[in-house]
Amino acid sequence: MLPLRRKRLQSQLPRRSRYRSQRLLLRPHSATELVDRMVKLDLVTRVTSQGDRRQVTVRLTRKGEQLLTGLSETHRAELRRLRPLLSELMSKL
Repeated sequence: MLPLRRKRLQSQLPRRSRYRSQRLLLRPHSATELVDRMVKLDLVTRVTSQGDRRQVTVRLTRKGEQLLTGLSETHRAELRRLRPLLSELMSKL
């Protein structure tokens, strides 16, 4: 399920850095610097639009997908571990 969701998300990635920065709650130059660092780490690639060179799609690399999968598995394990506590807290509301 997760790889499918990631593929769907990747196909919907916005092309404008302004939108990405707003979604990340960052200033545009900070989002650009973040993507720059991710490119250097081979986690993402940039693909410039043929029709409009201002439009750039950011895509996960295989290495980025593997990292994201590992983080997702860790996050789910942590949620499973905390589920009893969270359920107890929610029942007290």
